[in-house]
Amino acid sequence: MIQVAVDSVRKGMRLGVGVRDASGHLLLGPGVILNEEYIARLKVRGYGAVWIEDQDTGDIPYEENLSEATRIAATAAIKETFVMTAKDAQVLKSQSVSEIRA
Repeated sequence: MIQVAVDSVRKGMRLGVGVRDASGHLLLGPGVILNEEYIARLKVRGYGAVWIEDQDTGDIPYEENLSEATRIAATAAIKETFVMTAKDAQVLKSQSVSEIRA
């Protein structure tokens, strides 16, 4: 198996490890073949990566380092940080332009 960023996942790839929500409920089981709807929903829910079955990496064992709940919470916190930073950057940019014009 290999971990693949959700943005790089393509239709027809097969999940190597099931995908769970923050409560631990199974959303997609291992072996599920991904379609466009599944991939879109993974993106909307904030998943950064999934484990995909792959011939070249079939002998590499899967080791869970973080719980899915921790991974989702961390991803949400990072996204929130980027959103806040983008808003602050816009304010700073507009203030800088005003100062230059003054």
